[in-house]
Amino acid sequence: MNIGNSDQAVERKVCQVCGREFISAFRHPHQKYCSHPECVRERNAARQLKCARQHRKDKAYHHKVSRRKHEEYLRRKERNAQGPPPKQQSEAWYDPVTLKNIDSYFMGLISIATGTSDTDILGSLRNRCYEIGRSIRTTDGVSTVSYFANKSAAETKNHKTT
Repeated sequence: MNIGNSDQAVERKVCQVCGREFISAFRHPHQKYCSHPECVRERNAARQLKCARQHRKDKAYHHKVSRRKHEEYLRRKERNAQGPPPKQQSEAWYDPVTLKNIDSYFMGLISIATGTSDTDILGSLRNRCYEIGRSIRTTDGVSTVSYFANKSAAETKNHKTT
């Protein structure tokens, strides 16, 4: 009997557990059990028993497994003897920004932006940023930057003379 486009004959087999006829899977012609749940359980139990017998015969494998399980037991025992790790207080990993520490945050921001940690350079950049900030004036909701306007005019003047 052929199924589908396969040229191979399909063999009907009898399940070793329940005695029902079944067609073995195409890629598993050695199949001896059908797919009913009780037959699957029986197949798994038989496989487990067969593997256990083989492992009992192989002393080296038995020693290796026993050693591994014992080492795992010792690791768990040691971990449990230490107790759970101490709970750390749920503090923020950073200090919230306040007027007292805003300078530190600002210096860190400048350091990240410039890629330097030289305190002299960072101090001069902080002073320059402070002057730029002071030069910004807000008039009628429109922001003007006198520092940039003056600097831009000076650069334009220098650019024309060169």
